[in-house]
Amino acid sequence: MSAWTTLDMAKKQVGIPKEDCTQDDWLRQKLEDAETMVMRYLQTSPEIAPPNGNIRSAIYIQFAELWRFRGDDVDGDVPKSRIAGAPSMQVERCLFGMRPPSLG
Repeated sequence: MSAWTTLDMAKKQVGIPKEDCTQDDWLRQKLEDAETMVMRYLQTSPEIAPPNGNIRSAIYIQFAELWRFRGDDVDGDVPKSRIAGAPSMQVERCLFGMRPPSLG
């Protein structure tokens, strides 16, 4: 499991009782996906990234979005403006100023 997050806190983020373990495998995968998306956005790795509450918050925000748009509800369509694989706009706002500048 990640040094940044815990499954219990991720479950709390989306309102799943801690005792409900029926989806833990899927939730762990989505939590890992969320961390990967955030680290990719920051262009770093969990081992290199400095301890930062904004990064932790961004991972939970992205996890909540992956949970929300999981595809098993009627209105579960990802917003049309979102690029596939890109972090949510809330994550970008949470990490504002932390991403290295692009040269080009």
